[in-house]
Amino acid sequence: MNKRGWLKVLEVFMAILLLVAILTIILNNQDASNKKKSEEIYKQQAFALRIIQLDDNLRGKIMSVDSNYLPTDSDNNFPSDINNSINNAMPVCFA
Repeated sequence: MNKRGWLKVLEVFMAILLLVAILTIILNNQDASNKKKSEEIYKQQAFALRIIQLDDNLRGKIMSVDSNYLPTDSDNNFPSDINNSINNAMPVCFA
């Protein structure tokens, strides 16, 4: 039996296993940070929608938007009060 050959195979297997473990840890950390960002964006969106939901004036303006212009780019045909309230609710990094 050639023991040196088996040791080389074992070394290569362990090296591959080590690389896979390191890559798995790195990818999991990146996924967790992306998940935190998306959760924060979702919370900010819900907050902005809650502001509009609770304000009768803003809610009425949204209902009065002509449906022929929907979906809109929020620049031309959308009430500026709504845009301002959404922009004020969002932090600078999300606006």
